Amino acid sequence: MRDERLILALDGLKESRAIELTQLLGQYAYCVKVHDLLDGSDQPEIIQRLKDNGAARVWVDCKLHDIPKTVGRRATALRKAGADIITVHAQGGRDMVKAAVESGLEVLSITVLTSLTSMQIHDMYGRTPAEAVAYFAELAASGGTSGFVCSPLEVESLIHMHGVFKRVVPGTRSVGVAAGDQKRVATPAATLAAGAHHLVIASQVIEASDPAEAWKSLVAEIQTA
Repeated sequence: MRDERLILALDGLKESRAIELTQLLGQYAYCVKVHDLLDGSDQPEIIQRLKDNGAARVWVDCKLHDIPKTVGRRATALRKAGADIITVHAQGGRDMVKAAVESGLEVLSITVLTSLTSMQIHDMYGRTPAEAVAYFAELAASGGTSGFVCSPLEVESLIHMHGVFKRVVPGTRSVGVAAGDQKRVATPAATLAAGAHHLVIASQVIEASDPAEAWKSLVAEIQTA
């Protein structure tokens, strides 16, 4: 049931439910990802509580995007709070990414949000999705990032980048599962076959009537990838 290619996202949950799911599945994932769970919470306590209840690692998906000094201070505070992984927006530039990396955390850089359509991406950046993702990935790589977050449709375009970087992909959906807010999607198996190292799994598992069975089915589904 364990598969380190999978990341369990605990977005949109109350703390009690997040702890319950971490107890159930945290030991089987590469890490658990939190975002809004930190809102109004004492960060050191909630991060450590997740680890105490089975999380191998905690990814704080804070998506930092500010001046380098501010990002560096925030990243350092999150490290002291017990976070293992954080996210920054690659659009913040090389120096900003570097400031986050200097905290000692594993830093994943958001390239282009998976909720944007191809037309929206072109309007915003004047590039195709693949071109925009590649551009921001190169920017983040120059700052020393550990890896990139992109949609399933662009992951293959990052395989040939020089250096060793993780390719982390949200927005996968098994056949028959609603896409929700995601616009650029593919199946979990196809995304891994395209070159993803980790898949971020949220609603398909956490909203299932039986999360453990949903997780088990997903692991079985990707065994051939």
